[in-house]
Amino acid sequence: MKHLQIIILLVATAITSASAQRIEFEYNEFGERIVKTSPCTIEAKPKISPEESTTLAKKVVSYHPNPVSDYLEIEFKTGTYHVTVADVTGKKLRQFDDVSESLSIDFTEFTSGTYIIKVSDNVNAEIFKVIKK
Repeated sequence: MKHLQIIILLVATAITSASAQRIEFEYNEFGERIVKTSPCTIEAKPKISPEESTTLAKKVVSYHPNPVSDYLEIEFKTGTYHVTVADVTGKKLRQFDDVSESLSIDFTEFTSGTYIIKVSDNVNAEIFKVIKK
């Protein structure tokens, strides 16, 4: 029994030390990191240039009226989009998939207040607020 406990302890130690990896960095004279030397891989999100971040905004031609009382009209230039309507708490109220050219959203059933509209394609997303009278 004691041998079994020792074997389990050795296996647990080997697993723990195998999963622990050290990350070391090199710095220049200004204290800026210049090189990463490490046995592990760190994935980082690529930086998005201002031009790329406005790509979707240029595709959404317009949404009107705002404030809305009955129907919100959204018009697009090109492409296919997913549109989500949520309240200010983030609760999803409506979702429209594979929308192109234009969309008319019925707001007559919603109470007065602020709503969040998210328009996304496979790469970018744009979020805007709409006020229901």
